[in-house]
Parts: sequence; C-alpha cells; structure tokens
Amino acid sequence: MKSFLSHFSRGDFFAVLPPGFYIFMVIYSSIYLHFADKNSNPSILDVITELEKHIQGNPVSIIFIVFICYLLGSLFRAMPVNWAVRSIPPFKASFLEKARLNKIIETVNDNVKAIKHDISKMPVLLNKEETKYIDSHIFNFWKDILCINSIEGFEYYQIFETRVRFFSGIIWASWCGIIGGVYMMFQGNDFFNPVGFPIFLLSFILLASFGMNIRRIREEEAKALLLLYSAYLQQNISVTSPPP
Repeated sequence: MKSFLSHFSRGDFFAVLPPGFYIFMVIYSSIYLHFADKNSNPSILDVITELEKHIQGNPVSIIFIVFICYLLGSLFRAMPVNWAVRSIPPFKASFLEKARLNKIIETVNDNVKAIKHDISKMPVLLNKEETKYIDSHIFNFWKDILCINSIEGFEYYQIFETRVRFFSGIIWASWCGIIGGVYMMFQGNDFFNPVGFPIFLLSFILLASFGMNIRRIREEEAKALLLLYSAYLQQNISVTSPPP
C-alpha cells in the first residue's frame, strides 16, 4: 500500500482529484435526477445520501469512484493552462510580459550589495516589439534546467505549478458544473430545482473566484521560476553568451 501511494504526487492530490471528484458529482447528480421520481422533488442532499448508502452497502465501490475521479481529473489536467485562462474574460491568455520579468531582474541587480550576486550571470530578456511576451519554450527550458541540476529548486517550483494546475482544474470543473446544472434545471419539473440550481450556483461562484485569480497565480509562478533559475545561474558554472 505504501508503495502504491508513493506513486501519487502532490499534483495528483491537489490538481487532479478535487476537480475530478467535483465533475464526478455533477455527472452522478445528473444521472440520479434523470432516473429519480420527479414528483418527489429530490434535493442535492438526497443525491449525497444515496451515494453514501451505495458506498456503505458496497465499500469496494469507493476504489472505482476514486479511479473515475482520477481519470476525469487527469483528462482536464492534460489540457493546457492557457485554455482555462482563455475561458475567463477578457478571453485571452499570454505568458507574462518580458517587461514585468525584466523589472524583477533590474530590481535584483540594483540591490547587488544586499543580494551579493554576479550581475553577469543574470538572465536577460530582450524586449523586442514583436516578442512582447515571454515564449513558452524559454519558460519550459528554465524548468528543465532546474529539474536536471537542482532537484530542491524544482520541487519548490512545483508548489507554484501545482497551485496553477489546481486553479485550472477547478475552472474546468466549474464549467462542467455550470453546464450540468443548466441541464439538470431543464430536466426537473422546477427550473430552480434543488439539485441543478445549487450545483449551478456553486459552480458559478467557484468559476468567478478562481477565474479572477488564475492570472495572478500564473504571474507568481513565472516570477518564482525566474528567481529560482537566476539563483541557479549564480552557482560556480560557466555561462557563455550566444555568438553575435
């Protein structure tokens, strides 16, 4: 069992299972409402109670539920974060502007006496007009360098990456909840039925809350990666400039 659990990372637990479980509950609620007696006017509590009874009667089913949640969460985990960001107004997603990252580098270099670093080993992001935003290949290269040469630094960075993935997963789960909630509201006798409407409302609140913050969280991830990569360059290594 210990060996089995060791294969699950922090990203699996936070960025995969919670969104997957939420999507599972939306699907389960839709199926329950479809086969339930409409005249009984079932509520979301009835859905949870029915699931609880099913698990108590068949404890082994929890293994399949967790597996299904993991599959659903992994499906949306595999989608690019940019897609989730584009689903939120203003419906566009770009990497952090080079000027914003250069500002961090300039601040560090301006405080060289306090930080005591080698300015020549700091990364430089050219601010050309046609490349206003940092390219994803540069972003991924920084991650690869940390992964190969600084396991501790890479693991620290993954805290920020997992948080971004968690926000992205909740956004996808929220969209599924909104769509499923609308479907269930049209399914019942009452448009504001006690199953579809709570799911729709909760999903809308989650979408608004996490959607408003995902760009800020991504910016924090980019800044953390930049500083970690910059700290790595300060080690006793040879950094050569590309030929002119």
